Amino acid sequence: MVWLPTFLAALFIALAVMFASVVVLRKRHMGERIMATRIGAGVYGIFFAGFITLVILPIRMAIFNGEASMDDPIILQRYAIAFVALLVLFRTDILGRLPLIGTYIRAYRMAFMRRNVENATKRLNKMEALEQTQSSAGEGE
Repeated sequence: MVWLPTFLAALFIALAVMFASVVVLRKRHMGERIMATRIGAGVYGIFFAGFITLVILPIRMAIFNGEASMDDPIILQRYAIAFVALLVLFRTDILGRLPLIGTYIRAYRMAFMRRNVENATKRLNKMEALEQTQSSAGEGE
């Protein structure tokens, strides 16, 4: 019965990632690959949920239940390799190169990057306008 809370947590995290992609990503971010982006968000959410529920939660439960401490080498032996490997998977584009699901993950990541670039451009334009108004107000004095 221990697997049930783990499964529910993973399901909640995966659905949260999918819901966030529906709310945050617009058609202009996804282009013509709307369904691939949604599927990619689900797959990425499953990988992220697996990372949380299979690596982070067991470490947390072992430490909070008093079964292990942060100085315990067993914690490092059990989880350090998985932790580093999964971080590398998320930070690089290794998941995007996988044969069957790579296309969907690339579509999701490209849409998310387009959204980030759009938001950064808006913030940069606001900062440039603020800089121009401050410099013109400084010249008038």
